[in-house]
Amino acid sequence: MSINHRLSFAALAVVLASCVNAQWTLVPLATPQSGISYARGSDGPYQVGSNNFNFLGEVAGIWQSSSETFVNLNPTGATTSRAFGAQGGFQVGESRFGGVYQASLWSGTAESFINLEPAGASGSVARATANGVQVGSAAFGSENHAAYWAGSAESFVNLNPTGVVGSAAYGTDGSQHVGAVLLPGGFGVPPLTSEAALWTGTSNSWVSLHQAGAFNSTAYAVQGGNQVGEVTFSTGTVASLWSGTAASWVNLHPTGATTSLANDVLDEYQVGMAVFGGSVGVTGNQIGGAAHAFLWQGSAGSGIDLHNYLPGWFTSTATGISYGPGGDLYISGYGLNASGGLEAFVLYGPEPVPEPGTIAVLAGAATLLTARRRFNK
Repeated sequence: MSINHRLSFAALAVVLASCVNAQWTLVPLATPQSGISYARGSDGPYQVGSNNFNFLGEVAGIWQSSSETFVNLNPTGATTSRAFGAQGGFQVGESRFGGVYQASLWSGTAESFINLEPAGASGSVARATANGVQVGSAAFGSENHAAYWAGSAESFVNLNPTGVVGSAAYGTDGSQHVGAVLLPGGFGVPPLTSEAALWTGTSNSWVSLHQAGAFNSTAYAVQGGNQVGEVTFSTGTVASLWSGTAASWVNLHPTGATTSLANDVLDEYQVGMAVFGGSVGVTGNQIGGAAHAFLWQGSAGSGIDLHNYLPGWFTSTATGISYGPGGDLYISGYGLNASGGLEAFVLYGPEPVPEPGTIAVLAGAATLLTARRRFNK
């Protein structure tokens, strides 16, 4: 590459770095009656998670971007419940019956509850849903197996691959499913290694996204051919982005962070958290520090620290991202608020856009680069 080409690429990088961050509006979601609340997923202007009420315990629920809109999804007969994911008006999670958590599917009300527990399982959980598909895991004997459903317990498909000692699915876009498989070796008792996994509907379709030299990895969400999660090295855990193969891995870890992970993906956006301060143990585990909700656009350098938009909060984690009314981004999460309570929140705002004039400069830089390529042929 010529010096002129290098300078042109450098100019483009400087221009891209000058893009303005979106301005975000914070809405805390705890009600006066709830002590602890979590927002674990986003579905347009809706957030799913759970509220812990003093008189009811923890119950799954859904908000519409305000605390007073909370709808209790706890089904009749369940002692407690949690919601983990949502899409297209459907919510998934787990409900506890007789001391056992069972995979659960709702469509906006407690009365809509469908029990997804497969025959022969001793417990189960649904973690994500999209386009009529639900994924999670079910316990068979001493092992958890990654699970796939299509709206009923009878539709269950066991995604656990041959040769592994367990697995779990955490995300789906309806055609691809992601999670992790457990393999012998590594750390722990018994020694096991978690490897990020990608499925396309059957147990033998799985592809490992694991990185050479890593202790563990897990994929948490997938959309449009992109997967996000975490990879743990001896130097710490890093937020990660893939596009279908281990070789496509992109490290999203922001400068200055000790730990990071990505929880959800939407087109070019990824959300999760980065921990600042503390230290990293010998197996890459985080010790101390404060978590900050983070938004990325495909690279480590593109990160936006969303914690800046939660004034007074001690910690925050972004769990889900979706488009809402008018094309705004809605980001769900939870953290320790200014009073020290664990509280759900939603941040919403327009997509990050370039500063005025940036588009023209980009076009000029691209033209210059093209001209130089022609000149140097």
